[in-house]
Amino acid sequence: MMKKTTLLSLLAMSAIAQGDGFGDIADNAIDSANDAADEGAAIADGALDDAAAIAADAEDDAIEGVEDASKAAKTVETGDRDPSDWRYWNGSSWWIGIIHCVDVLWWVIWGHFVYIKTNTSDDNVREYAWESGTSYDALPIGWFWTHLAHPTNGFTAATYLFIWLFYLIISIPQVIFWIWQLVEDEADKCKGISGTWLFNMWASYPGLYGSWVLYFLPVLMPILQMGQINGDIFAPGWINAIVQVSMMTLTWLATGLIHILFVPALNQEWTDKCETKAPVAVKVPEPVTEVVEVIDEVEPDVDDGNDWD
Repeated sequence: MMKKTTLLSLLAMSAIAQGDGFGDIADNAIDSANDAADEGAAIADGALDDAAAIAADAEDDAIEGVEDASKAAKTVETGDRDPSDWRYWNGSSWWIGIIHCVDVLWWVIWGHFVYIKTNTSDDNVREYAWESGTSYDALPIGWFWTHLAHPTNGFTAATYLFIWLFYLIISIPQVIFWIWQLVEDEADKCKGISGTWLFNMWASYPGLYGSWVLYFLPVLMPILQMGQINGDIFAPGWINAIVQVSMMTLTWLATGLIHILFVPALNQEWTDKCETKAPVAVKVPEPVTEVVEVIDEVEPDVDDGNDWD
């Protein structure tokens, strides 16, 4: 009987000891679970914060993109342009087209038909008719070809050559392209090599640079002609040289300045009409609502199922 009682006491003490061990294990498990929950909540909070920041940045970028696209899509038709900005001056094609019409008129008058004599003895632009044995006043368009190397009026001949050649190269195509883009259908203006594209391209390069460089030569040649005759105001060719310098300087400066002032507006008009697409509607993301999951922490009862206590 004594042995049995002792055995039962030992067993009871062993069970109590084991129960205390199970409690420690349970406490450690609870602590680990709490730590894991806290860590998971921190990660979730960080992820939500990052998502909210990304969404806010995306919203700002989307709004800025829409605003930029709206500004870029301004056109002449809407009238939504700053009149003080010379890129948006109206009538650029008309200014450029009209000045080249004046150049064509100058090309016809001063490159083909007009020579102004200094006096009645001025026979610079005269030809001899071998058939009849008489001389006559020739037209400059037919005269200058054979007098370019003449020792006294070669610069006068070169003046007519350069007027005829350079105004033909620069202004005749510009006027053709201008008329083309005026009569061109609106739907075809931005398609391929259209009249509008050709007019813009020609004004931007040959018209702008050619008017300053090539148009200067018909101004220079009469000056050299006056220098060759030593400023003798009664010499043949003097009055004609004075008139040519005046007329050619007028169109040289007018054409060049109009291109400088209005080519930027012409290019901007082309960009607005043909290269800038309408702004695409951008869906602005809705603000992110932070959701925090609440974890109910239930501490397990270490005495559950323990019959020894």
